[in-house]
Amino acid sequence: MLCLCTFAVALSKPHSGILERSRYCRVKHRRRATKATVKSPISVAFGKSQWAGLWSPRVTTLLPKIKLMPTYIPRHALEDQANEGMREANEEARERHAFSKLTRVMISIQDFQQALSAATFLLEQVDESAKYPLAEIRRFRCYETAMVVAYARPFLMAKGEVGPLSWKDTGLSMTVVEKGLHEKLIKHRNTIYGHSDAEFVEMRVMVMHLVHNEVNLNLVLPRFEEGMRLSLAEVHVIEEMLRKLIQAVIHKSIKLGAVFKDRFPIYDI
Repeated sequence: MLCLCTFAVALSKPHSGILERSRYCRVKHRRRATKATVKSPISVAFGKSQWAGLWSPRVTTLLPKIKLMPTYIPRHALEDQANEGMREANEEARERHAFSKLTRVMISIQDFQQALSAATFLLEQVDESAKYPLAEIRRFRCYETAMVVAYARPFLMAKGEVGPLSWKDTGLSMTVVEKGLHEKLIKHRNTIYGHSDAEFVEMRVMVMHLVHNEVNLNLVLPRFEEGMRLSLAEVHVIEEMLRKLIQAVIHKSIKLGAVFKDRFPIYDI
């Protein structure tokens, strides 16, 4: 019995070694085939048929190495490309700046027209030698505020890409009087009419003492200067300035608008 068992074990050892070697070869074959594999012509032509046993369904091949050579570009060609890109960028920037200037000029027409209307109302309705009730004085102050704020709007920086307007953009030259009034209007807008800077607000504080139900009361009340800050003579000069500005910006708008006429709808009159 012992001899039979020994004989059986001896017979099984060679077979186990064959199985291990076969498994090792298959694993090694798969690892090599993962590099680059293509289907054999027989397997492509006949698929899984009896011919597949004559040739391995996959054949290991080596792909050729491709070496990319650097492309030589002359220096002058690179400079030409850079200069062309800069020219295109500068041209686009100039066009965008011109269109922004046209936008500001067209918006300024409305601002100056509103300021001119307020100046006209003041010249028609205010008499410096007359006395008016507080409600009328405040109405005149409203006209003056509208005139100053509307006049200063085009010359001040706003949000967005559209920049402010300058007198140089209008093509006009200012006299000494006009330059002084221009600076005064911008200053009033920044300190009084567009803002309420404490050092520029004309305010008086009064303490009113009274007795109510045998109780002493002290009321601290402010009083403000309600009159106009500008004289009618100054308003008259401002009105003339506004008329010239309106004519100048309309002419400028027509001139600049002719360049960008394709961007706007056309109406037949």
